[in-house]
Amino acid sequence: MTAARIRRSVALLAGAVLLSAGLAVPAPAFGVRTLGISAPSFDFSLSPGGTGKGDLQVLNEGTEPVDVLVYAAEQKIDASGTATYVVPDRNSATSASAGASSWISLKLPPDAKTAGNVPYVSIKPGGSAPVKFDFQVPANASPGDHQVILFFEMFSRPNNGEGAVMAVSGRLGSRVRIRVKGEFVEKVEVAPFSVRSFVIGSKVPYSFTVKNSGNLDERVTAGVEVLDSSEAIVGKASPLSDLPIYASTSKKVAGEIDAPNLGFGQNIVRLTASYKKQGASQPETVVKERTLFAVPLWFVIAVVALVATLLTGTIVWVARRRARRKKASAAQTEPAAA
Repeated sequence: MTAARIRRSVALLAGAVLLSAGLAVPAPAFGVRTLGISAPSFDFSLSPGGTGKGDLQVLNEGTEPVDVLVYAAEQKIDASGTATYVVPDRNSATSASAGASSWISLKLPPDAKTAGNVPYVSIKPGGSAPVKFDFQVPANASPGDHQVILFFEMFSRPNNGEGAVMAVSGRLGSRVRIRVKGEFVEKVEVAPFSVRSFVIGSKVPYSFTVKNSGNLDERVTAGVEVLDSSEAIVGKASPLSDLPIYASTSKKVAGEIDAPNLGFGQNIVRLTASYKKQGASQPETVVKERTLFAVPLWFVIAVVALVATLLTGTIVWVARRRARRKKASAAQTEPAAA
């Protein structure tokens, strides 16, 4: 654990100011519930069967006592890149397929209690509670990066009564990355990459998915550019900047580029994604290109105006011609003078 405290905090404020008939009643003092942790992340690199351990302090930086649940959770990331967290099944603690969170054993102070089957610590204002953990990598664990999140969750114990539930009021997490040694695979792909084939105006929508097909976490930077027929850049966006894409997960990205100088006709939309492999001096680059046919908005307005003018002229001409025919027909049917 580093000597300098790296703190992340969440806070909930409680208090009220009472007003009655325009008369202000002095407000009670605000109670602040603020939680901090001394270590937001841990990194380990071990062989199958190896062991590791770590410790941190859970800090009550507020003015009220807090009860804090402590548990390890599994990180699950869906196809869009959204993360959810699942508490592991402890009955499968020795199985590699159960996930790395099942490898973790938490060690809390002797005065720790439990809410249901989850341990918690009570911390006075300005106080702290030590939390230690250790783990053993299963002998059959797959090589690569494995993620565990140690969660510290403030809660209020329910009043006795049917249907009473715990009220969660804030949560912090410390990430534990365990790299299991073995055969490492590093491969980042971009698929699909989609761009509209026809655009009116200067807005160019795009979408793409970055897939980490390897077993190591990668940090990915991606940019999208619009180039005209002379390959001059007329618009660009930087949707990803050194974003972690975890092993065997993907991230879906969608956006829009404003290209005010987008030229009439065929243009190119180029996606460039890069990441640096372990020990490499230069990043790996993935480039994808798509073509689009663009029509400037001014051209559309001009065409609409021209069509409207021609249509108006045609309607006027037809109306005048009908009027002349009607007049001529009326003149032929007038009776001869006596």
